[in-house]
Amino acid sequence: MNGQTVDEGSGLLDASSSKERTLSAGFGDAFYTVPEGGSYDVTLTLSGQSGWSTSTTQTVEFDGPSGQITGLDTYFIDNYDTSTADLSSVSFNLQNTGDVVLDYDTIEIEMGGTTVTDSPISTTLEPGRSTYISPSVDLTVSEGTQELTVRVLEGSQTVAETTKTVSAGDGE
Repeated sequence: MNGQTVDEGSGLLDASSSKERTLSAGFGDAFYTVPEGGSYDVTLTLSGQSGWSTSTTQTVEFDGPSGQITGLDTYFIDNYDTSTADLSSVSFNLQNTGDVVLDYDTIEIEMGGTTVTDSPISTTLEPGRSTYISPSVDLTVSEGTQELTVRVLEGSQTVAETTKTVSAGDGE
């Protein structure tokens, strides 16, 4: 794939017959991990004992990783005798809706003009999979209705983002 040999095998076939074979790496394994979206050439080469060979190539398109944040939940604690509240917790689900592995290493929480980050161990999320995330948060904000933005990053690139209107303080 893209010039890299990812699997080799052998088998016998009579000259006047045909046989269909399916190549598979096994459950949970992959022949090749596509690093990002784009076009990839997949070549199948057959060769015989007498030295003949034939090849066919097909270009396969991958859209790339695509993160989606759902189920965003927050919890605030009112600060006594002030007009502020502490954002005590943030939690959400992250789903990879793309067709390539989604990698991330930083969670950003932005609210009231302040951004805090949590850097979990660099994580990989397979296509179609989701994970529950509850990053560390230490953020004091003014009471009232505000926009909360959550970003999931790989390096400096945003791989998923969502914004939600939340109410901080006043017993909520």
